[in-house]
Amino acid sequence: MMKNLSRVISVALALALILVVLPVTAPAYAAETGGVVSNVRSLFTKDAITIYIIRYILDVVDIPVPPPPEKPSGWAEARVNEAITAGIVPQQLQSNYTDEITRAEFCALAVAIYEGYTGEAITERVTFSDTTDVSVEKAAGAGIVGGDDGKFDPYSTFNREMAAVLLVNLLKALDIELDASDVAFTDKGDISFWALEQVGQAQAAGLVSGNAGKYDPKGKFTRELGIILMLNLWEFLL
Repeated sequence: MMKNLSRVISVALALALILVVLPVTAPAYAAETGGVVSNVRSLFTKDAITIYIIRYILDVVDIPVPPPPEKPSGWAEARVNEAITAGIVPQQLQSNYTDEITRAEFCALAVAIYEGYTGEAITERVTFSDTTDVSVEKAAGAGIVGGDDGKFDPYSTFNREMAAVLLVNLLKALDIELDASDVAFTDKGDISFWALEQVGQAQAAGLVSGNAGKYDPKGKFTRELGIILMLNLWEFLL
């Protein structure tokens, strides 16, 4: 790559030199050559040089081609596409589907659901010292999320029990109360005390599910999982 780049620079400098020299020498030799030099000079206009350099760079330098947009995992693709079609997935979350979702990104999904369902923008705001993300401020203003000591920690990632809590809080913000219910997952003992009630409510309402009877409350939560969870909620609301 560096060798090719050196060749490109050399050619560019040589062609630039031609542009400088020909205008000076052409008048002196034009009479002797019967105008041949002037005709040659016309082949080296700035436009011609530019086109030549571009073509040379494209031929010599390996220009990286960006990869195609990442698709969701096979098992999630259909549901993710449904959510996008429903208009509940912000543009910035329509990529990198297998990345762990951050607190701020989950707020963007929650706000999309809230405003899409109510038909009204959230006007209340709660500010934090570590972020100016509008979705975070809106979600906090609506009582969906909160912070700690004036901070929100927007880039930390979510896990499955946190997602259940946010889900129930979002419903409460929409004046929808889920019935209380005990957690039926076999790994109930792994769920943090502050999330037990909400996991039980979300499970009973059919909004969250597990695998082989387990919820895996501390398991990582990806963008595609967050999108599918919000699609479940959207369908529940409708």
